[in-house]
Amino acid sequence: MHFASSITRIRVRMVAFALGLALIAVVVAACGSSNDNTTSGGAAASTSTPAKSTSTAAAPANKSSAGVTDYVKYVGGTAGAADSSKSPIVIGYVNQQGGANDVGPNSTIGAQLAADYVNKYAGGIDGHPVKLHTCFISTSEEQGQQCGQKMANDKAVDAVGVGAVAVGAQPLNASIAGEKPMFWGVSVNQVDTKNKNGFILFGDSFHILAPWGTFGRDVPVWLHREWSEADVRITTGFVEPHFFAGFSGGPKLVAPGLAALETVLVLHDAARIGDPRATWGITHGNPVHDDVRTIAEATGVTFALYENLSPGYGYTAIAVALIAGLNPLGIIGSGIFFGILETGATALQREFGVPSSLASVVEATLVLAVLGIAATRGRRLFGFRVVQ
Repeated sequence: MHFASSITRIRVRMVAFALGLALIAVVVAACGSSNDNTTSGGAAASTSTPAKSTSTAAAPANKSSAGVTDYVKYVGGTAGAADSSKSPIVIGYVNQQGGANDVGPNSTIGAQLAADYVNKYAGGIDGHPVKLHTCFISTSEEQGQQCGQKMANDKAVDAVGVGAVAVGAQPLNASIAGEKPMFWGVSVNQVDTKNKNGFILFGDSFHILAPWGTFGRDVPVWLHREWSEADVRITTGFVEPHFFAGFSGGPKLVAPGLAALETVLVLHDAARIGDPRATWGITHGNPVHDDVRTIAEATGVTFALYENLSPGYGYTAIAVALIAGLNPLGIIGSGIFFGILETGATALQREFGVPSSLASVVEATLVLAVLGIAATRGRRLFGFRVVQ
C-alpha cells in the first residue's frame, strides 16, 4: 500500500481498521465473511474464471481467525479521543445510495459510526481525527466515473473506502487508476479484485463464491462457497406470485438468492425480463424461471422449507367476505379494496417509510366497525346472530 511518506505503518493499520469497521454493513449484506482472509485484491485476481462444468470448487485450506476484540491494542493506538488540534486524516467513501431504489444507505451510516468510534475511543490515527469525504452512486455507470474522479482529484483524501457498490464499479476503479489505495469489506465485483492497489478485507467473489459452470441459456453460475461445499443443502423461504419470474421462492432461493452479481445480472437481463412469458404465475416457458429452475436442479437442494404457501391470504379472505356480507358480488369490490390497501401499504413503506402494518390496522378497524354495526342492528353474520 503506497501512502504518502507522512503516514506511518501504524497510521496505515489505523486507516485499514477504520475502513474495516465502516464496511461491516457491507459484510452483512453480502451474506457473511469468507473463509479466506486474503487482504490483497491483486492476489485474488489470479483465480481462474468459471469453466463450463458443474464441478464444485475445492474448499480453501486456511481458516478464519478468531477476530479482533481490542481494536486499540490491535492497531497499536492510544485509548481516548483524537487530538482535535491536529489535521484530519481524510478517507474517501463511495457508496451506492439514493434514487428510486436506495441500495445501501446503511453502509454510509456504518462508515460514519466507525469514524466517530475511532475519533472518540481509539485516539484517531496517530492522534489525528478521521474525516470522511463521501460520494454516492445512485443509478448510472457515469456516476461511478464521477465519484472516481472526485476521489482521485481530492488531494486531502488518503485512501478510498467502497461500500455497497454494484453499479459503476468498473469506472470507479478505472478513474482512480491505482493512484490511491482502495478498501472493500466484501467485494461483489470481479473488477475490484484486479485493482493492484486495492485491499479486500473480508473476501471477494472468488473466495466467497464458488464457480459451478454455465447453465440454462448461457448463465454463468457462481454460488456461495459454504452452500456449494455443504453435504446437506436446505433452503427456507416462502412462495408468492412474482411479476416476471412467475413465482418467488422455490428455485429462486438458490439463484439469485445465493448467487454472484454476475449470475444475478444475466438472470435479470432485458431479453429475459422483456419476454412476454416472463410474468405472473408462469413457470414453464418463462425464460427467467426456466434458467432459475435449471440452476437449482443442477446444483442440488436437499430440502426446501417454506413458511407457508399462502401468506395470510386465507385470513384476508375472511375479512373480505365479512366486509362484503357474504354477498358474491360484494366480495369482488371488497377484494379489490383489500388488494389496493395491501399494495398501497407496501408502496408507502418503500417510498415514505410508513410501516406496512398500517394496512392491518385499517383492516382490523373495518372488521370491528362491521361487527359493531351488526351488533347494534341485531344482524346475522355467517349464520350467527350478533348480540350486544
